[in-house]
Amino acid sequence: MDESTWGWLHLHGMARLRPVANLLPKLAPEDIQKRTTGSSGRTTLREGFGFYVLVREQAALHLGGIDRCTVLDFGCGWGRILRFFVKDVPQGRLYGSDIVPELVSMTRSTNPWAKVSANSQLPPLDFPDKSLDLIYLYSVFSHLSEEAHDAWIDEFARVLRPGGLLIATTWQREFIEWCAAAREGRPSPVQHPSALRAFPDTEKSLAAYDAGQFCHTATGASGATLTADFYGETCIPREYAERRWSGRFDVIDFIDDRARCPQNVLVGRRCG
Repeated sequence: MDESTWGWLHLHGMARLRPVANLLPKLAPEDIQKRTTGSSGRTTLREGFGFYVLVREQAALHLGGIDRCTVLDFGCGWGRILRFFVKDVPQGRLYGSDIVPELVSMTRSTNPWAKVSANSQLPPLDFPDKSLDLIYLYSVFSHLSEEAHDAWIDEFARVLRPGGLLIATTWQREFIEWCAAAREGRPSPVQHPSALRAFPDTEKSLAAYDAGQFCHTATGASGATLTADFYGETCIPREYAERRWSGRFDVIDFIDDRARCPQNVLVGRRCG
């Protein structure tokens, strides 16, 4: 099945054809979709599908194809992106992981083709050394503190084989300005509560980003698992990743293109 047909089945076929809906992974309830991704239904699936396409492209370019990979969706949530990979990745080689127990249980029940487990705020993961080919994170490094970020980079380096890929999104530089606009009541793409509290000194934060520094505001989020000691809003410039990932990952791409992904994308290749 080609990519466009696969996307149509998820974005349109599920709503129109009951047999299709019965075969594909189920969606989370609408309130959970909105709470975790900011949108629901076709809108949130379209965003997830776009990132799926990007990951497949990177796997084809650097790993010879996604169908050759053992894949982990770290921070899989309710399985919005994980669902698309069931076509490509052989059963038994597709994994998901999340910190929120409710979402782990939900994804296990709606997507029997993936193995989904819970992770803690900090490593380790329950994978042997060098056992994975590709790890992707959508809107995870957009939120972690610098300490948590660095700990997970170490862990991803442990479980990825040499040459394996790490594909992670982070908030772009404009996010700092969007937070200021939201606080001031001006039009802004972000309106969630933590964004209103993030980067209170806009000019200082922009200068830090331009200097290649890790930019993070500890805000926490609703629920018992996403606490302010490790969770907030985060912007990571390419220069930071190139400097701090060194020795563990080579940064081989940095995608700052809203036509390809709503957030910036860091692509790292495991050293060794």
